[in-house]
Amino acid sequence: MKKIKLLAVLLCLLFATAIVAKRYSELSGQVKWKDGQPAKGTVLSIGGYSVRTDKNGGYKFKILKPGEYVVSISPPGKRTKSFKVNVTDKHTKKDFIINW
Repeated sequence: MKKIKLLAVLLCLLFATAIVAKRYSELSGQVKWKDGQPAKGTVLSIGGYSVRTDKNGGYKFKILKPGEYVVSISPPGKRTKSFKVNVTDKHTKKDFIINW
């Protein structure tokens, strides 16, 4: 009987984890200069949350609910520019080219 109860509890936890995981998504990609070089050190912001690109120009926002967001991009030595991005319930990939 204890094994059945334990199995039931584990299945409930697994099901709850799957539901929570479905509610959130990620947005990631690369930021490059117009010559194709990685734009390392570029700051991307969504609301009050910011990330900085790595040496390869890569970035990742985690734990986003699906929906439309405004991503503000602040490259070193350039003005900030904003773009609308639609984040789906699956992992969303969006690359940006700094050509302004």
